[in-house]
Amino acid sequence: MSSILPFLRRLLRMIYQYIYVILILQLAYGLFRQPLVGIKWLLYILGILTISYIFRDICSRGIVLFLIHAATGVATYFVVGSVVLRWIIIAITLEFFMDAMLYMHSNYTLKRMFDTPWMSLALGVATTALGAYFGVRTLVIIGYTLPIATILIFLVSLYLEGLEEYLHRTKHVSGAPMGQIISVNSIIVSGIMGIILIVIAMGSLLHLDIALAGFVTAVLRIIKIIFLIIVAVLGFIFSILSGGMGFSGGGLPEIEEMADEPGLLASVLQFIIIMLFMAFMVYMLIRLIRWIVRIMIARQDRTYEMVEDISGREKTLFTRESVVREDRLRGGSPVIRARRIYRSRILRLRASFVPDRTDTTGDISGLVELYGNGDMNIHDLTSIYNDVRYGDRVPTAEELRRMKKM
Repeated sequence: MSSILPFLRRLLRMIYQYIYVILILQLAYGLFRQPLVGIKWLLYILGILTISYIFRDICSRGIVLFLIHAATGVATYFVVGSVVLRWIIIAITLEFFMDAMLYMHSNYTLKRMFDTPWMSLALGVATTALGAYFGVRTLVIIGYTLPIATILIFLVSLYLEGLEEYLHRTKHVSGAPMGQIISVNSIIVSGIMGIILIVIAMGSLLHLDIALAGFVTAVLRIIKIIFLIIVAVLGFIFSILSGGMGFSGGGLPEIEEMADEPGLLASVLQFIIIMLFMAFMVYMLIRLIRWIVRIMIARQDRTYEMVEDISGREKTLFTRESVVREDRLRGGSPVIRARRIYRSRILRLRASFVPDRTDTTGDISGLVELYGNGDMNIHDLTSIYNDVRYGDRVPTAEELRRMKKM
């Protein structure tokens, strides 16, 4: 499980970033009353993002990563027919390149997700309101489904990050209830995801997008009526102060016409009823998940059992074991390659000496000078290794070639 967790985290982060691209792109096109971007070009952007995520883990130099993104930009220039969409996709590709460079400079480490996806919620509200105002149902659907998807990805990512950290801290601990912890947490997270998916399904069945559009339209009309009433009251007050002149009752017919429009109050009530029904269903699902979790925890309850201690000694629940498993230094990042080169160069002298596990790089350097054959520049090799292993240094391709020749 520990080997698949990093892959799942990167996959979720890629989908998370892709959803933001869709929200911003469709919102911009809807704002200028243009036809929304088709599924073909959305899949094209997803392909560019996938290429970026693949090569950011393979490349060790920024220039190679730049050339790959530049090639996708050149392909976009000749493939995309629309001039506006062409340059928008090129700009998106540039953003992917900058994100990949930040990932490389952070030593190929994926940053943890701490901030809630409030930006996606704001974009979702703006997209929904824009779709309701212009009567574009696709924008309304995008506005409330994609932010829910980002919340779902955010919760799953937090769970995977916590699980990965827990597995790392307890990999040398025997007796830890790993299976129980993972199963209970997985049910909780799966329940949350199930609730979100059920909410989306209920919203589709109950035509929540139409009810939401009617609700937003009704609220905007109510706000306009209140504004016209305030203007009419102020005009009446000013007419009294000016001797009864200047007030013509303008705006009152429009207020009466808007207030008499059928379905104004019905739209608000319909939306409220749908939301109350969905809230009740979510409450029942939460109670069901709590019941399942309590049953699973109760199966592991051993307080009713009688245990007799015949040894007379205290027993510890957890024991820490010393693991002497060989570190295989798997991976293709420049840091791992530098550590592999250092290790292979030192082990070439195993006929003369074998370093102990407690030896430092300084001890090994002294042993090489004592027993080595004189053809290894141990000081430069050790200096580069120390900066890479214990510092933030990422070796270049030239330094890796120099280490191989030492």
